Amino acid sequence: MSMTAAGTSSRSWESTTTAGAQTIKASYGGDANNLASLAATSLTEIYKTCTQVSNSGGQNLKGANLEYCNLAGLNLSGDNLMGANLQYSNLQGANLKGANLMSANLADANGAGANLAAANLMGDSLHGGNFANANFQGANLKGDDLSYGTFTSAELQGANLMDSNMSYGDFDYSNFTGANTNGVNTTGATFVGAVNAP
Repeated sequence: MSMTAAGTSSRSWESTTTAGAQTIKASYGGDANNLASLAATSLTEIYKTCTQVSNSGGQNLKGANLEYCNLAGLNLSGDNLMGANLQYSNLQGANLKGANLMSANLADANGAGANLAAANLMGDSLHGGNFANANFQGANLKGDDLSYGTFTSAELQGANLMDSNMSYGDFDYSNFTGANTNGVNTTGATFVGAVNAP
């Protein structure tokens, strides 16, 4: 903290993760009573390249730490990602058809437009993730945490959503035709224009 002759104060803080994946900068200015007169915070997420992931499909990545990985558009169909950490990862447009993602962590991931048809996501956390326009047809999402996630226009036909937590999620214009929604928690969730919503 620095004090000026006029009695104002300013603070600056910067932090970078060890992987260089996230930078947070904040600066605060205030008077002698530390009442903010200026505050600015910026958050920049930078995805990292993960060389252990190939673009071929069918690989064994069980338990892999893929946090912040840029996997956008990759062919991960049939991959074994059981128990993998994919938190904050970029999965936009990735092909995960038939992949084993059982007990994986996809919290806060960006899976917009990803193909997860027939994938096994049982027991996963997709909390806060963006899966708008993603294909979950025939996928197993039993017992998943989908809370606070974005699933607008998602294809969920024939998916198993039994006992999943959908609270405060955005499921507007998504399609639930033939999905198993027994026991789901929909507290605070939105389903505007959704087909066969629970």
